[in-house]
Amino acid sequence: TGGPLRAIDVVFWLATVLLVRSVSVGLYVSDRGVRVRNYWWTHTLPWGDVAVVDTVVTFLLSADRILIMTRDGVAVRTPLRRGAPGQWRPAFRAFQRGGFTSRVVPTGEFDDVIRLLRSRASLDD
Repeated sequence: TGGPLRAIDVVFWLATVLLVRSVSVGLYVSDRGVRVRNYWWTHTLPWGDVAVVDTVVTFLLSADRILIMTRDGVAVRTPLRRGAPGQWRPAFRAFQRGGFTSRVVPTGEFDDVIRLLRSRASLDD
């Protein structure tokens, strides 16, 4: 107690933070905007700032992810990706810019989310 910080303490603290943060990783939609939360960052974008909602294929997962581009050119990848229900990828396979895990969404729901985001941002085709 009160001594130097041990490696096990750091590992325990980091694991606890990641576990707590993992509960909130996702995409949140409201009337005012969209919030994208990953393990290391959170982007809150008002609908007026959203210029493009599209998909991008990720290199490591070879799966579509939802990409939101802002009017000032910032690209925000969401943690949602298209895949079969119940599909799981080990954390080391999913590690890439912005996160350790992915949220897998069946194709129909994935497309519904894209339509919802485009509609809210007034980007309907």
